[in-house]
Amino acid sequence: MTINYKQKWVQDLPPPGGFPALEYGRQTPKMISGYKLFGATFLIMGVGTYIYLRGRIQDLQDDDVERVRLSKILPIVQAENDIMFLGAAHKNVYLTRWMPPIVNNNGLYRFIPREYGAQKETTHHH
Repeated sequence: MTINYKQKWVQDLPPPGGFPALEYGRQTPKMISGYKLFGATFLIMGVGTYIYLRGRIQDLQDDDVERVRLSKILPIVQAENDIMFLGAAHKNVYLTRWMPPIVNNNGLYRFIPREYGAQKETTHHH
């Protein structure tokens, strides 16, 4: 390849008036102001605190009602429990030929049917 050195050299130059300015700065979207963010945060926290405290006050009032209700019924329940406890001392526990095991969920006892422990009581007149 031969180069013709006598030709007119053409150099790339900027257009007349120059290139348009390049926007090389960061283009960020319009953001919400900090005051609005703080205001929204405190508003949400205030509403949440109000809802929580309203529920807490209602729970405390319900506890007071429950305490009054139990104070009315507890003597009756306690009296029934005392009668059953005092009557248990005179109950005959030897109604079957064998004593059924305490049926719980531990070990092999869970395979014993509960019907073995629930025998009909017979009254013995002395």
